[in-house]
Amino acid sequence: TRSQARNSMAAAKSLKKLLVTADFAMIKGVIFDWNGTLSNDNRKIFATAMMTAKKLGGKPLKTYWEFRRKAMNPYVRFYHSLGCSGSRALINRWYRFYLERVKIPARLFPDAAQVLRFLKSKGIVTGIVSSHPTSNLVAEAKSHGILALLDFVKGDSHPKSRDVMLFLRKNRLKPSEAVFVGDMVNDIEEGRKCKVVTAVYLRGV
Repeated sequence: TRSQARNSMAAAKSLKKLLVTADFAMIKGVIFDWNGTLSNDNRKIFATAMMTAKKLGGKPLKTYWEFRRKAMNPYVRFYHSLGCSGSRALINRWYRFYLERVKIPARLFPDAAQVLRFLKSKGIVTGIVSSHPTSNLVAEAKSHGILALLDFVKGDSHPKSRDVMLFLRKNRLKPSEAVFVGDMVNDIEEGRKCKVVTAVYLRGV
């Protein structure tokens, strides 16, 4: 909607302002979560997760906001907290099955490409660390035309803190030189484990 677009553009300006303040003068790398942060796929991911939970004998959550609050990484803990039974492989199997069948469109947030181009213009290394399946993540980033703006892409990330640390090592960055941007409580928790600066985008659905 127009309102969502205006809010997204305001968020882009906020992140730009954040990254050029004196306190952030030493930032050399920015890592993004994918679902709900750069990709406007909140409804699709929520529907997929709840169908998976139901299939595995769990009790689906009623609202996306409850999902946002309770989601955790590694995701196996989240599904088990809903009463689901099954291994990580089984959860993966059904999640991927429903992900391909939920026909809710996933679009890039209006500000995503703008923010990535801005960061690249400042010489800042960019990456994605997400629990989204790697094959889907790469295909979606490519279809949205932003893959070339990313220096690091890591899907199937469980836990995310491990791959945030991998991003730091590959780019020879100190934790104080990087920001992890997400949209859920567990994203902030994972970033803090790595002692990087954390930022949250509170997106709507």
